[in-house]
Amino acid sequence: MSSIRNMSSRDVAKYSALRVLLADDHPHIRSIISGILNALGISSIETCERGDLVLQMLSTGNFDLLITDYEMPGLTGLEVARTLRKDARSANPKPCFDIPILMITGNITRQRLNDVRDVGIDEILAKPFTIMAVADRLNAIINNRREFIICNAYVGPCRRRSTPGDFIGPYRRDTDLKDLPEAERDQERELLRIDARAICRFAAESEILGELQRDVVTATALQAAERAKRMRYPLLERAAQSLVKYVQWAATTSRVEAIIVETHGQAIIELLELTAHDPKISEQVTAGLETAVSQRMSMRKRV
Repeated sequence: MSSIRNMSSRDVAKYSALRVLLADDHPHIRSIISGILNALGISSIETCERGDLVLQMLSTGNFDLLITDYEMPGLTGLEVARTLRKDARSANPKPCFDIPILMITGNITRQRLNDVRDVGIDEILAKPFTIMAVADRLNAIINNRREFIICNAYVGPCRRRSTPGDFIGPYRRDTDLKDLPEAERDQERELLRIDARAICRFAAESEILGELQRDVVTATALQAAERAKRMRYPLLERAAQSLVKYVQWAATTSRVEAIIVETHGQAIIELLELTAHDPKISEQVTAGLETAVSQRMSMRKRV
């Protein structure tokens, strides 16, 4: 986790030289992000509120980073990114086709994550965000950007989130799902605990989760499912996916019950301890979550 207080003088100099284009149709969000960027030492910031204006402004080649909202008038952030990356294959590509892109969205789903990845966007940031979350994404883009790939099927930063040699992060491709070194497994296991505890904390705030809470719980559960998949913990992955299924379904009725969310969070914590030692009980716990969700959905339909 990056820390603003621990930024090196080299990072400070690198950030201060950045020229950022910030695109969002909400003035309040533009103001918040600009303030965070200023706190990180970035002062060269231009803003716009329409996706079609983004392409016009980027055509000058005067920017080092694009921060864009997912939903905008004119063109969506996804359409902007797709247009930029596609230009890499033209006879005379514009200078901005490979610009790093940070996408902001208030609604993270698995499909949206896949769409963002596949159009060549570097990083995604979920609303609501903190100054530390922005700093972490910028660090990934500016200091640890993945290799830029141009091929027939894809243009953008390598979708394999790994680097040679001293890479210590999680594996991303199914073909890389080998046994993780113990240190990495311990790291992933602890991050899963953090995800589960965060889910429980949100559930403790009220009996019925609000829209913002639902979005954060969904994003956290999706992240937990991905971690479980990388660790080859299928029961944990199923438990997290069961929570995503429930929240996305219950959100249509605006009644996401905290007790069910908390039960899933606690179960994920229990499964972290049980999976390796008692697979039979782990299977029962996971099946119980899935049954509870199915029954609740069935009850609501009858009502």
